[in-house]
Amino acid sequence: MDRYPKQLSLRKFRELREETEMHRGMLLGNAGRWLEAGVFLERAIPPKGLKPLLHYYLGQYYYNIRDYKRAVKKLEESITKDMPPQWRCRAHYMLGIAEYYLSHAKEAKKHLELSVRTEDPEYMRKYNVWGLLQDVSRALGQDSEAEKYRKMQEEAEKL
Repeated sequence: MDRYPKQLSLRKFRELREETEMHRGMLLGNAGRWLEAGVFLERAIPPKGLKPLLHYYLGQYYYNIRDYKRAVKKLEESITKDMPPQWRCRAHYMLGIAEYYLSHAKEAKKHLELSVRTEDPEYMRKYNVWGLLQDVSRALGQDSEAEKYRKMQEEAEKL
């Protein structure tokens, strides 16, 4: 991309260049290289249909650099009716954790519960969503809720 700046600045290649920036950022993020990914994600201008996906990745980027307020904003923008359920599950999960770090326990619980509703069982097991719901419920003084989530976690582990 750096080799051909003049050609890529032409109007007919602008959209391609902007979408490529987004995909480079996403690939770097998927590789766990969030600091590098952020450079590309922040300057990306995706096509309209990919905006929720860009916002999701920006939310993850901000979460990883511990800018939880910006993470919450971007993750909220990413959740749309068109978003595939498995991505919605992940966005709610990340949003729940970011809210938890901002000491917004009620919001954290709400988003973690929404994550469960748009359930992706493998993701829930991998990231211990049931355990996080237990912790948030205890932080809110809802011990019976915490116990309910503990039982649900045990049932999920049996599967």
